Amino acid sequence: IKGYHANARAQQMLVAQIECEKGVANAGAIAAVPGVDVLFVGPGDLSANMGAMGNPNAAHVQEAIASVLAAAQAHGKAAGILAPQQADAERYLKAGFTMVAVGSDMGLLARGSDDLIARFKRL
Repeated sequence: IKGYHANARAQQMLVAQIECEKGVANAGAIAAVPGVDVLFVGPGDLSANMGAMGNPNAAHVQEAIASVLAAAQAHGKAAGILAPQQADAERYLKAGFTMVAVGSDMGLLARGSDDLIARFKRL
């Protein structure tokens, strides 16, 4: 990517990923650490850790997500989350998340691989 090396250092941020109950419980303390720029929630891993595998919309998981958002906001930090579904992204943005990832590396790789297979299968 043009200009990446010249500008990379100025654009770096420290993102603390919150994906377990212990991370949720300590979100305020993590956000208080100087240099931490973002608290980022991984809803899939968090829900699995909280006994709701495959159900990040479970009430107790959503409560945990809201508490991480509140911790980030209380410390003036950005709050991020993964939201692969458009409705989830809209809901999280409305709630106050400022960084919403709408795709994952695995999803992008899978779709790219499917596209390559489809194109070259025709040869």
